[in-house]
Amino acid sequence: VILTTHSMEEAEALSDRLAIQVRGRLRCIGTPDHIKMTHGAGYQLEMLTKSGGSEAEASVEEFVKALSPSARLMESHEGRFLFQLPVLRAVGSKPSELSLASLFLKMQEATESIGLRDYSISRPSLEQVFLRMSKEQDEL
Repeated sequence: VILTTHSMEEAEALSDRLAIQVRGRLRCIGTPDHIKMTHGAGYQLEMLTKSGGSEAEASVEEFVKALSPSARLMESHEGRFLFQLPVLRAVGSKPSELSLASLFLKMQEATESIGLRDYSISRPSLEQVFLRMSKEQDEL
């Protein structure tokens, strides 16, 4: 059975395998988990600060870049920041290596130092993978 939909939630719930097509071109095919893992580009770190503004943005960006130089700021709006982080191991093999465990510790410490109100660390959703692929296609 072939199902076409614009709802990534529906596609993920009803499909064993799916394909993502952007502007008439097939971009990927596989299980929803496989697509999120291979095209999801690591983790997403969402941070909410107690105050917004350019000063808060500078301190948050400096903090995250110190954690992971390859981190990329994806969105910033009124004290809400969304960063793309590289793929992380559960536990680092070297003390200097950023891992999920060390990231959670450092985020807990950041609550006071940069005025962090809340944060979340997650894998990108299928919707976010699709939007990223669409954006990349537009840039070509």
